[in-house]
Amino acid sequence: MTELTLNEPAMWVIVLITAAVAGFTRGFTGFAGPAIMVLVLIQFYSPVSVLPKIILIDLLSNLKLLPSTVREVDRRVIFIIIASSLLGLPVGMYLLVDTDPLIVKRFIAILAAVSAIIMLIGWRLSSVPARWIYATAGFLSGIIFGLTTTALLMMVFLFSIPTSAAVSRANAIHWVFTLMVLTTVGYTLTGVLTWDAVWRSLLVGVLYLLAAIAGSALFRVTPERNFRQAVLCVLVILSAIALARSYA
Repeated sequence: MTELTLNEPAMWVIVLITAAVAGFTRGFTGFAGPAIMVLVLIQFYSPVSVLPKIILIDLLSNLKLLPSTVREVDRRVIFIIIASSLLGLPVGMYLLVDTDPLIVKRFIAILAAVSAIIMLIGWRLSSVPARWIYATAGFLSGIIFGLTTTALLMMVFLFSIPTSAAVSRANAIHWVFTLMVLTTVGYTLTGVLTWDAVWRSLLVGVLYLLAAIAGSALFRVTPERNFRQAVLCVLVILSAIALARSYA
């Protein structure tokens, strides 16, 4: 598969358009931005060349979104899921480098589709989970994040807990930010990310950030439900396309 190097005009056009749409979605919902970018870009480029760059592109938006969610975040929940995720993260990063790209691509598509369908159905937990459940969800989500750069499993879990949408969104933003920073360090140390790729990705991240700011502003004044459902439907469609193309 072609490598995403961000050194050709066609690559920049594809990535910038995708980043603008994904960034707006990320700012509004608190999730799905990286998933949209992953599902689109792996149609053109190899997963191992796409996923680390998406982490950097999304990282700038997290820096902007974090301050606005400090008051809403549940610190007890965040501590448990981050600590357990750190145990699973290296496993996922190892699998990304050593697994067949086609298998990774199919897994991402299936994961996104299943996660989006669960959230569309509106499945919710009947009560606040025990700590061991938080820890288990964090560990599994850490593995999946390292492998796919998507936080969809954790998003399904966090948005199923009987708390407000604002608290779930805040928890999601803080969890993703922490794992992105650590994953970026890991990919840089192992040579998966080069400094050339870092600065090019951060340039795309500026556009993504501006789009996320617009989405975040709209979140404060707009009912979330309809837009969130539309985003989930898009994820299902993109997943189906990605899965079909992987078998073509």
